[in-house]
This record gives sequence, structure tokens and C-alpha cells, in this order.
Amino acid sequence: MPFFAKLKQKIHIFILLIVLCTMGSVIYNHLDELKQLPKLSIELYFFASLSLLLIIFSNGYIYDSLTQIPSSKLSFKESWHLAMGTSFGNLFGPPKSGLALRAFILKKKGFPYPSYIALTLVVLILATAIQVSLASLSFCFMKAIPQELLKVFYLCIALSSLCFITLCLHRHIKKIHLKKFPFSQEISQAFSDIISRKRPLLKAIAFTVFNTLVGALFFYILLDFFNSALPFTHCLLIFSLSGLLTALAITPGAIGFFEAPALFFSHVFHIPQGSMIACLIIYRMFELGLSLFFGGFSCTRFYRQGFNIMKKSVPDKKEIPHQALD
Repeated sequence: MPFFAKLKQKIHIFILLIVLCTMGSVIYNHLDELKQLPKLSIELYFFASLSLLLIIFSNGYIYDSLTQIPSSKLSFKESWHLAMGTSFGNLFGPPKSGLALRAFILKKKGFPYPSYIALTLVVLILATAIQVSLASLSFCFMKAIPQELLKVFYLCIALSSLCFITLCLHRHIKKIHLKKFPFSQEISQAFSDIISRKRPLLKAIAFTVFNTLVGALFFYILLDFFNSALPFTHCLLIFSLSGLLTALAITPGAIGFFEAPALFFSHVFHIPQGSMIACLIIYRMFELGLSLFFGGFSCTRFYRQGFNIMKKSVPDKKEIPHQALD
């Protein structure tokens, strides 16, 4: 295998190492601040656990609400295992292996791969549209937008407009057929069909908004506990843009990508970075702990069905070219 091909396969590992070293350096530089912060109460431990469980499950249910399986609907138990297994895969497996897990399980229930690719695109565009819209709304509640955030504000408006235009033009998208891209017609048709179902789409929008509001509330409560209170709208802006970068991340669990907006805004809003770092550490600790406990159990269950999360093994690969799976 040529050198550059090997490098391309391992590039996410190098990026992950760079991100971890950078984060370690940031934490080390603020150790004194972290030591002076108060310890969490039992009530906050419970609040953090519940918040992360709701965020993980609602993330998964956004997919489930848009998924129409010919044979049967996903039960609550199946949705729970899929959400937890996806979270475990994204955190502890290769990049996006959680999405491969969902594709594997849905394929076994009769949901074809081209439809799943379309579903993933719809969720990505929908989540981007909602999150940047909420971020834009947060700017509107500021008395004066800081100069360094003006470009972010304009970018949010442009991006939300682009996403909503894409969703509104779904009837034209189904006419797209790219000869070089396998199953492009099936994917564009499935994309249009998913968006045309109004009730599931509204449900997905509601869960995306709910997910973002819970995340913003998490930061709002913890920052207030650490005596670094921010208005709720500022916390909503932080979590919305963190969620946006999470969708685009190439590191396991979006490590580094999720934290970047929070650290940037702590500087812009003039709050102690130690408090924001503490919030991020608590968020990650509970996310990792809950995903390891519940997600590990779910992945063990899926492993018995033939899926290996570390290899992203998807059965029946002959049914669809490899390019369409990536």
C-alpha cells in the first residue's frame, strides 16, 4: 500500500493525538483554577447524569423518528439500545462507527443502505439548520454583539438559510442523478421522501431543539454553580455551535471539536476559563461513563448479532458499492 494511502487511513489518529495534547496543555495551564472550584453536590451529579442520558437518547431518537421501516417500527427498547450503542461506537470506536452500527441494525430490519445515507444527510442538514438558527436567535438577545462575533453571526444566518432552502427544494433534489455516484437516484428519491413526511420531520425538529436546550441548560446550571454565570441565551449559543462542530468532527466523540467553541466563547464573554474547562470535563466524564456502561451493554448485544464496532463490519457489502457506504 502506498505511503500516502496509509497516511490517509491513519490521519484521524494523528489529529486525535494533536487534539488530546492541546487539551492536556490547556487543562494543565488552568490546574490552579480548577483546584479552587467547589465540589459538585449530589443534586448536580444527578442533574448531569440525567442531562447526558437525555442528550444521548434524543440524539438517537432524531434518527428513529425519521426512519420508516416496512416490516415494523422500532420499539422503545430498540431505540434505547441503538442510541446507546451509537454513542459508544462514536466515542470508543473508529470515527463514525456509531453510524455504521445504526446502518447495520436498520438493514437487518429491511431499511436499505441508500435510504440510510439519505436519512443521515437529512439529519445532518436538519441539525445544522436548527442549531445555527438557535445560535442566530441567541445573538438577537444580546444588547450588543461583540465585534469578534459579527462574522459568526453572519455565517450562522447564511448557513441556516442555505439549509432551509435545501430542505424546501427537496422535490427538485429527487431529480438529481449522478452517474459516477452509485445509487444517487435512490438516495435523492429517499431524501425527498423523508422530508415530505411532515409529522416525522416535525418530531425530529422537536427532538433537535430539545437536545440543544438540555445541553444549554447543563452549561447554564454548572457555570452558575462555579460562580461564572452566563445568560441562558449565551449558553444556548455555545452548545449550538459545539453541536454543529460535533457533526463535522473526524475525531472519536468529536473530542476537541466540541470543546473549541466553549473555550472560545469563555474568552469572548470574559468568564474564567477554569470554570468552562470544569464544565467540559464534567460533561465528558458523564458522557464517557454513561456511554461505556449502557452503550457497552448494547454493543455486546449487537456483537452477538454479527456487528463488530471496532471493525465497522457491515454485512452484505456486495449489495452496495463501497463508495456509497463511506
